[in-house]
Amino acid sequence: MSRSVFRLWGSELDDNDFACALAALGLVVDQLVEYPSEERAKFVDEHLDDTLVHKESLVWSVNLPLSSIGDMIKPVSASMLRDAWRKFIQSKYDRRF
Repeated sequence: MSRSVFRLWGSELDDNDFACALAALGLVVDQLVEYPSEERAKFVDEHLDDTLVHKESLVWSVNLPLSSIGDMIKPVSASMLRDAWRKFIQSKYDRRF
């Protein structure tokens, strides 16, 4: 998958940050599609951290046609997803030690 599929989404992020955003996206994309476009950013802002932190098993999946991914995630900030992913990883790390 090429970053160009995402159009300008995440273009402000370097490759490592984009990978974090994409990791989080794959874990929650099934929840995002349940929300109308205008409510997706609000869901991420209010619920994504908790959603990721409380997942016991990780299933990464983007079961959308490549042509629709860009439009589906446009209202969701790549930076928000990156930050949620980092918080999620930290919470998993903290639980191990």
